Amino acid sequence: QPCLAAGYDLELSHPEKSWLRKSVMEWFKRSPCRQAMCTKMAATCNVVDRFSQAYLKIDRDINGQLEKNEVLGAMLMCGYDKDTARKLTEDLDVNGDGTIHFLEFSAMCLPSLDEEFDELLAQEFRAIAKTRGFITQIEMAPLFQELRQIDKFDTKFADLDLNKDGKVDFKEFCSYFGRPGVDYGGEEEAKAEKEEPAPRQPATSASPKAAAKEAGKSVPATPKGAAKKAAKAKARKPSKEGATADAVEATTPKRDEVKVKAAPVKKGEEPAEESGEKREEITMEMEDVTHV
Repeated sequence: QPCLAAGYDLELSHPEKSWLRKSVMEWFKRSPCRQAMCTKMAATCNVVDRFSQAYLKIDRDINGQLEKNEVLGAMLMCGYDKDTARKLTEDLDVNGDGTIHFLEFSAMCLPSLDEEFDELLAQEFRAIAKTRGFITQIEMAPLFQELRQIDKFDTKFADLDLNKDGKVDFKEFCSYFGRPGVDYGGEEEAKAEKEEPAPRQPATSASPKAAAKEAGKSVPATPKGAAKKAAKAKARKPSKEGATADAVEATTPKRDEVKVKAAPVKKGEEPAEESGEKREEITMEMEDVTHV
């Protein structure tokens, strides 16, 4: 229970009156099952501490609980007429013990936290669904049993299963227990959208052949590539001209292998010197042979 500090202002401020009036109106639009869920969440979270100031201002006798006359006075301060204020006071007493405890008051105010309330609701869903993204009817049964200990209601699993697929996903769960008019969407869809990798951009420096290979297409060889292929094929298979040249080279005697047959020399005679014309003819013949 919240404690009252010395010299505390017991008058509700204008923002507190507006906030309290909004919380009361939204609270009574909720079904007993939804109210029980708020009470369950308020009992296990720490954010309710911010409601203690308003609670203490309403608790005039500082006994830690709100009597009906104290709540009636707060409803009148919020602008309700007497009949409406009495009805709201009766309805706020969830357990029917004639007083309104801090837990009941916090449960009524909890949806006013907006996004923080949505996160608390998401935690309740994940606690049951784990990582699968849905809740089955068997898994929902313990939750309904716990909520019925807080308040009586006739809500069934089918009331949450809007598409009748036998499962309650995140959107269906929050659409029922959450704030009215809020589009919760799918938690798994939002997560996938957040983690979706950026589209792959084609590399600008890649060659047309590499780009075509990545796309699964074939690209005709470029002229440069065709020339390389032809050169390789020519190196593997000798041409007719190459074979003829090899044959001529094989049958052509080398220059130093050419021998000139000298004329026989009679006994007692000195070999005659060859004339210049003869040597010239031999040299020309050798050059012709080498040329061929």
